[in-house]
Amino acid sequence: MDSLDVEAEVVKSLYRLIEKYDVPHPPQDKITFDTMSNSISTLKNAIDKAVGERDANLDKFCKEIEKDITELNKIVKEVKQESQVIKI
Repeated sequence: MDSLDVEAEVVKSLYRLIEKYDVPHPPQDKITFDTMSNSISTLKNAIDKAVGERDANLDKFCKEIEKDITELNKIVKEVKQESQVIKI
């Protein structure tokens, strides 16, 4: 995020120069520039939320994997038993 903040400041400085010297630029670029700060704030909030929920999500993920492993072990045992019956 630090490098993103630095790059955003560079872009802001460039746009101040563009406006100061009336450099022509596509209207879409200006629209994108105007939404940049909101986009960066939204990104920071999303990252903060993800970091805050990481431990809970990791716990949930581990529990789901444990359930899947149990189910897979059950299936493997069933397949093993079926294969042993077929050999007889």
